[in-house]
Amino acid sequence: MEKAVLRVSLLFFSFATMGSAGAARLDYSLELGALYDDNVRLTENDRSDDIVLIPRLIFLFTEDATKLTANVAGDIEYRDYTQGTFSNDFRGTLAGTAVWHLIPQRMDWVFEDYLGRQPINVLLDNTPDNQQQTNFFLTGPTLHAHFSDRSSGQLDLRYANSYADTTREFNGNRLSALAQWLYRLSETRSVALYVQDQGVRYTSAPSTLDYDRQDLYGGYRAVGAHGQLDLEAGYTWLSFRNGGGSDSGVRLLGRLRYDLGPRTRLGAEVQRSFSDTAQDLIMDPDRIGKVVVGSGLDNMLVSPQVYTQTRAGVDLSYVTDRHRFSIAPFWRKLDYVTDTTLDEKSVGGYAEYAFQWTPLTSLQAYAGADRREYTHLDRTDNDRSYGARLFWQMSRQWLWRFEVQHTTRSTNTPGLDYTDNQFLVAIRYSR
Repeated sequence: MEKAVLRVSLLFFSFATMGSAGAARLDYSLELGALYDDNVRLTENDRSDDIVLIPRLIFLFTEDATKLTANVAGDIEYRDYTQGTFSNDFRGTLAGTAVWHLIPQRMDWVFEDYLGRQPINVLLDNTPDNQQQTNFFLTGPTLHAHFSDRSSGQLDLRYANSYADTTREFNGNRLSALAQWLYRLSETRSVALYVQDQGVRYTSAPSTLDYDRQDLYGGYRAVGAHGQLDLEAGYTWLSFRNGGGSDSGVRLLGRLRYDLGPRTRLGAEVQRSFSDTAQDLIMDPDRIGKVVVGSGLDNMLVSPQVYTQTRAGVDLSYVTDRHRFSIAPFWRKLDYVTDTTLDEKSVGGYAEYAFQWTPLTSLQAYAGADRREYTHLDRTDNDRSYGARLFWQMSRQWLWRFEVQHTTRSTNTPGLDYTDNQFLVAIRYSR
């Protein structure tokens, strides 16, 4: 954890000092919370409760200047288990991208960092002693070329490092080069051709899991007044080192964002591609705090193994001056290339409703569920979570937060069922 937090701190403060002070914006909140958990060990029997004190820093840094474009969001908290059920610990999440414009329209230097928290063993309950910090860091130059009014090119050269506190097999380095040629068909439509080469080397995993990867694919984009459509199709070749074998397959992506009306937005995505845990740790900063039951982002296996991921999801939202409703179902299938033991099929979704009760008071209700089937283990897990949050804005800078949450797991593996109730009260100062 110390290594990951140090990296996040250095990256964050580097972003804050690289650009012009006038263009930068830093929003942060300091929160102190008290959490009561009636089954903190997530056991089926012999339940034990605890009160957890949680000081927390939440931050968002953005900048759009001549020298630097940045978007960094995250939080860092300390958990003090007052009954000593678990050891006190720091934990944090972050998603950030910064682009340093060295030579405008010719050369950029890119920094990306993704700090998360995932299980050590996905087959056990997600208690604090079965969690670890993960980090995926990328950096390198992007070179731009302008061929004509309609045609342009781009070359991304990247070094990346993956790190996990406990699962050392995940730790490693990778080098990649991605070349792109873009042709504009019109003001709203374009096509592109991509060629990528990548080498992945782990420091502790067996050398047969090291691999080289090549991708060749094309893309189409259409942007309209009410939405955007992205399509990609191509092929991927994998070659594992030292006798690890090889694999290949089709790469497909379809993504749609469409405004059904002035208040309603629809998003949909389908994809099939080779991936691994490090690549799936990448997320947009606005998804920080949304790795919850039903999101399809939680309970990720931290491993060096490559898998074929087939996924489909929909995101529908409706917003008025006082109401906000969203629902996001998903379906996903993971087929591991080398060790198929943990092949997984999952389906689920997350829904949220928010209501601005008064100018100073708002209420949120949410529910999430997912069902995971490990086909080769003959195991099925059903997780469900629902709850409510009440926000009371005492003044421009001070806010009270109250939350109640009920979580359950039912599984066909004996001894791992549980129900858990949590009650939180917190006060927050924002600047």
